[in-house]
Amino acid sequence: MLLFVSCTSDGDHKSERRSAQPPKPYTIEVVPDEAERVFTVQQLEQAYARFVEMFGVAPVLRVFVYDTEEAMSQSPLLAYANHPSILLFKSRRLIQSQSVSPIPGEFSVLAHEATHKLVMSMAELLIHYAGVNVQGRRLDTYGHALAPDWLEEAVAILAEKPEEGAQRLEYLRENPGDLIPLRRLLEMDHPYSGEAAQRLAASLGKELKGLTLLEPPEEMLSLARMYYGQVHALGHYIWETEGPQFFRTALLAAVRGEPVDAIFASAQRIPRTIEELESTYLASVFE
Repeated sequence: MLLFVSCTSDGDHKSERRSAQPPKPYTIEVVPDEAERVFTVQQLEQAYARFVEMFGVAPVLRVFVYDTEEAMSQSPLLAYANHPSILLFKSRRLIQSQSVSPIPGEFSVLAHEATHKLVMSMAELLIHYAGVNVQGRRLDTYGHALAPDWLEEAVAILAEKPEEGAQRLEYLRENPGDLIPLRRLLEMDHPYSGEAAQRLAASLGKELKGLTLLEPPEEMLSLARMYYGQVHALGHYIWETEGPQFFRTALLAAVRGEPVDAIFASAQRIPRTIEELESTYLASVFE
């Protein structure tokens, strides 16, 4: 049974049975033109298809697409940018115009970012039904405070088309001496965010936008490239070996506060210890 779940502003959750012709689990607003709307729909369908395979539900998402920086900066919704069901997104043209290396027209950047929001909504849903006490949870986090950054990023990467990760994996092959130990990868904050980014920003006198360091230094970029490459490899390894359902199990364990070792201890097909997993998940990358 597929559920359509809405996370309201006060944190309540509603669900309804799927009908013969269910409504789309997303709405698209402030779209510049029809071509942008078609692209946005394609990206959201791509994101939802993968997400439902992993989690079995389709959280409701409101996507606001802007064609200028000024329009986006004036949006009254910016106050809710961290709301799990609202995604503010620059149009494809605006992203391409700001990119040093133009993003291919079919690059899954919107599908990736939409999936981050879906993970946030899913975490809120699991908190509600698992009866998790969220008092005192951190607010200075990359994504959802109770969702490990590696897990959220892996799910978002899996929403992309597989071929888009080729450059990430090539970076791993070119820099094997810089690999992040797996336990650290699973426990660390996202390289661009968290306390480490805040400390680095302060030391460099640079600006933080939200929790993301603007114009990050090369050492942070190098760490981020390695982080994304390894999370890409780990996510695809889990998907292909353990199966997509693992991600729902892992997220539920995480919001309950279980340690990373416990998350993998329930695996059926991949190694159940971090040490054993470390020696297997990169095998296909370096073979």
